[in-house]
Amino acid sequence: MIGRILSMTDRNRKPRWRAARRQALRSRGVRPPNQLDAWCVEVPYKELTAEMKQWLEERMIPGLGSLLTRVWLKPRDARHLMKGTIKTLTVVRTECRRCELCARPLVADEAAARRRLIESDMNGREKPCGPRCAEEAQSGVWRKLIRSQYRAPRLVA
Repeated sequence: MIGRILSMTDRNRKPRWRAARRQALRSRGVRPPNQLDAWCVEVPYKELTAEMKQWLEERMIPGLGSLLTRVWLKPRDARHLMKGTIKTLTVVRTECRRCELCARPLVADEAAARRRLIESDMNGREKPCGPRCAEEAQSGVWRKLIRSQYRAPRLVA
């Protein structure tokens, strides 16, 4: 009887391919990167209220350019906005991550290429993200930009 119950639970269990992939990366000595997503949400100007503007300013992703009606949000916040009263949102879903060296935000294909580089090489996190990575890391321009946006969030009118 117990054997039947155990076999039923094993049979119905979904394969854990994500866990197996992460374990295989760890066995090669690579710290597995997380796939980070950012959603660009465009809200119609007519439907923006003062409370919504404030909510969007608090939750926008720092370092990514935002306008009054177009904001980069984390998926959780974008879903929350989609469940609200606004029905005519335009949403673009993309992968997003920051370079470990210069903190430059990488979006879409750049972010996916960076994640694949990190997964393929043990020292992938130490490789530059682009030709200007070293000088941007030295100047700290992206880190300063992120800090300034955390202090005083403001959407461009």
